[in-house]
Amino acid sequence: MQHRIDILVIGVFILSCGPQHQQVKERKLTESYPEPASETVEQSAPGFVDKVLSVTGPSVIFYVPKAGELNALIPDHASFEGLVQAIGDFAYYAGIVSDSLESRQIPVYYTDQHTIRLGPDQFTIERNENKAPMGMILYDGVDQYKVLPGMQTHLSLLAAIADFFYLQQDHSIPLEDYFDPANSTHLHIYSSHSDILNQVGRRIDPGYYPKFGQQLARRAGKYHMSLFAYHKFNLTDSMKVFICRVPSIYDESSVKLYIWDSVVEQVVDEMQIAENVWNEQWILVKDSWITLGPDTGRFSFITRKKEARMNQGKRVETDSLFRWQWTGSQFKPLPVSGLSLKEFPLKDWQSYQEPQLPSEIAIIDEDYVWLPLETGDLTWENIIMELPKPYSIDKEPIENQLAARQIDTLITISRPNLRLKFYQAPDNILLVNGEVTDGSLSLKRGVKVGISKMDFIRIFEKLSSYQSIPDQIEVRSKTSDRIISYSFKGDTLVRIEFTNFIH
Repeated sequence: MQHRIDILVIGVFILSCGPQHQQVKERKLTESYPEPASETVEQSAPGFVDKVLSVTGPSVIFYVPKAGELNALIPDHASFEGLVQAIGDFAYYAGIVSDSLESRQIPVYYTDQHTIRLGPDQFTIERNENKAPMGMILYDGVDQYKVLPGMQTHLSLLAAIADFFYLQQDHSIPLEDYFDPANSTHLHIYSSHSDILNQVGRRIDPGYYPKFGQQLARRAGKYHMSLFAYHKFNLTDSMKVFICRVPSIYDESSVKLYIWDSVVEQVVDEMQIAENVWNEQWILVKDSWITLGPDTGRFSFITRKKEARMNQGKRVETDSLFRWQWTGSQFKPLPVSGLSLKEFPLKDWQSYQEPQLPSEIAIIDEDYVWLPLETGDLTWENIIMELPKPYSIDKEPIENQLAARQIDTLITISRPNLRLKFYQAPDNILLVNGEVTDGSLSLKRGVKVGISKMDFIRIFEKLSSYQSIPDQIEVRSKTSDRIISYSFKGDTLVRIEFTNFIH
């Protein structure tokens, strides 16, 4: 899911926003959690609420930074791209949560405003005082609220919402009763990012989480993740095996096998037996096959671990088998000779798109996007000086939707295979979008429709480090407020498109 806002709407939004005045009251309850590491994406958000956001009644609020804040937050390119990706991911997960809450009749708000006011007592939260630029606020509509800064998946967000609004845990259930007895002597244990496949296991009372390790309990609490009970089987009168799904890098995708001593009521050993982690550059899938042997207190399992990584456009894949046996006191590795990978098919390797050669490459070139013409910036006056005739210029008054009594101008330049739109406000701030599909417009360094991909790579040296160049290339500014997209067909540039091109 990607939520995109029309380019003209974004332009009007940017042109009309002024500074916000901060009004702060004492907070009643605040929780802060550092943001986990994230990978790459586009900037995106489900929606915006203008001015100061004030809510009454039980509410869920998702907040993100304004577009203009991003460059100040993260100055270096790599981290900036990661933040933009995280905001897009966060918007995606927020959308899933919003859909899930429709039946609960709890309003969901999306905002990029600095000030958020809750309830009739006007509890005030300043967004930029939290430890992460995005996050979620829960308000009970009376006198309690909770701030959860940082990037989290929909599963973690929904668990936090359920704990805050609805669920009361039953602490009277013994830990062992959460696990179902193994119904076979041969178990295939796997993990999946499919909501259907992974909605198994019983959510364990958080009070038991420290039993599985303090570090795991802290991570579960910090990122509002949960532990889910799968199977159990006996080893001795006092020793048991618990199989449990636990927090991992992004969500509860790791499955671990725990040796549980019921006398001391603690875990005495553990082993990860399943995992499912993926992003645009990496996939890791691990399954295990457990065999319960005839000897009391002993069992063995075989693990298959398969990874795929993208490195400079090249896919690198590894696939391995491991074999372990519980001896009664420890896990002992066994040889895997005679075992074949084909005997152990992974459950969820094909359930999502695997890393592939990139369909699109984006590079940063500030000088190029800010001065794309030989004569300078991409203004309509500069374009008509170089554009061959015939062409037409249409000017249309347009009412600014956010600034009262302000009339702006929509300027359209068109000719066969070329159409460019400029949004002009009284102070000459311009916004442009459009496309060119012939050689009538020549950009700086000789870039125009019709040149070869090889010539294009020579012009933009950053592309030379890639082993494979796709047919879609973006040249953008650091803050992604100026993007020029180039589309190739075969070896030839066939279209130039301008998006988010804000002056």
